[in-house]
Amino acid sequence: MFTYGKTWQQQIRASQGFFVANFNSICEGNVRVIQFADTQITDESYCHLVGRKITEIANSMNETALLLNLKTVQYMTSAMIGKLVQLRNHCKKKALNLLCAPWMNTCWNRFNS
Repeated sequence: MFTYGKTWQQQIRASQGFFVANFNSICEGNVRVIQFADTQITDESYCHLVGRKITEIANSMNETALLLNLKTVQYMTSAMIGKLVQLRNHCKKKALNLLCAPWMNTCWNRFNS
């Protein structure tokens, strides 16, 4: 019944057909900080939800920068990385600075060039 590699919370959310984005959004000065709580982002439906929720935040925010704090995330699928690339393109159109911290900065610099 349960799938290896997923937490029991992810499996229960998936079995019930709904997901809750597991991050906090706070304002620190002129920066909107999104702090992820997940250690792994692996479910494709969850990736779509997170991407949609973060895009909604980007659309409604008054700050000039969006910081994705991914220090707890140890693994994410290519689907989630794709959502981050889409978010980067969206932020560029809105003239928002998008930053990823801490472990993704090396990889993220390649996307931003």
